[in-house]
Amino acid sequence: MRLFMALIGVGLIMIIAGFILMALSATPGNVSGGFVILIGPIPIIGGFGPYGGLLSTVALIATIIIVLIYIFYMVYLSRRPVMVKEEA
Repeated sequence: MRLFMALIGVGLIMIIAGFILMALSATPGNVSGGFVILIGPIPIIGGFGPYGGLLSTVALIATIIIVLIYIFYMVYLSRRPVMVKEEA
């Protein structure tokens, strides 16, 4: 089980490192970007370029809004009465 978790962790780190390296290598001039990656409850936030901080903030706010909509929808579904059809 420990090997499985270690391989998952190494894989995630490699994916994130690859994303960052590709983003940085593809910047011809003043290109900016921001990203938010959610791995369970842990957010990974990053940005690059002159407006990277601003774009990261916008991406984080959008992520929070989407997560809140998801949570409210799940609460709504859990409180909704379930209709069960009786078989004849």
